[in-house]
Order: sequence, then C-alpha cells, then structure tokens
Amino acid sequence: MFSLTHNRRNPFADGAAEPAHNGISRLGRLLVERLVARGAILDLVHASDRTFADVIERAGDAACVVSHSACRSIISTQRNMTDDQMRALAARGGVLA
Repeated sequence: MFSLTHNRRNPFADGAAEPAHNGISRLGRLLVERLVARGAILDLVHASDRTFADVIERAGDAACVVSHSACRSIISTQRNMTDDQMRALAARGGVLA
C-alpha cells in the first residue's frame, strides 16, 4: 500500500493542506504508472482534491483505498472526503477505511 502525499506538497503531488491544489506532478504520474504496473494498492488519504481526482483517473485497475479518513460533509476538513470522492471511490470498488 502506497500513499503519494501527507499534508504538504512533495515531488509527487499536492497534499490535503496545500492551498494551490495542483494535483500530481509529472514525476507523480510516472510513480502512479509504476505502482499500478506492480499491483500496488494506492492510498489516497491526505491527497488534495485534485490529487485524488488525478490518481483515480490514472489508477486503471489498481486497488484504491482511503485509510483513516471520514466524510467532509460531517466534519469539514480537507483531509476528509467529499461525497463525490466517496462515490468515485465506490464506483471503482475502492474502500474508505
């Protein structure tokens, strides 16, 4: 299981606490491709909204999870998931844990 971010931007992607929300970088796209090819589970916890969408778009058949998160509509914090994100995760068979 692999997570691209924590709260701040790193060379791979924006974390949930980043104000710009640029999503994944070129290096991050390469990393996602390699992780998917190796059958890694992608953990999208602490991802910015844009990073979440970018990874879901590129994840192919890879397993995706969001560990230690909750519903943003109940507790409004960037680390929690929006209803649309939960729907997107569920639509691809992902898990919110």
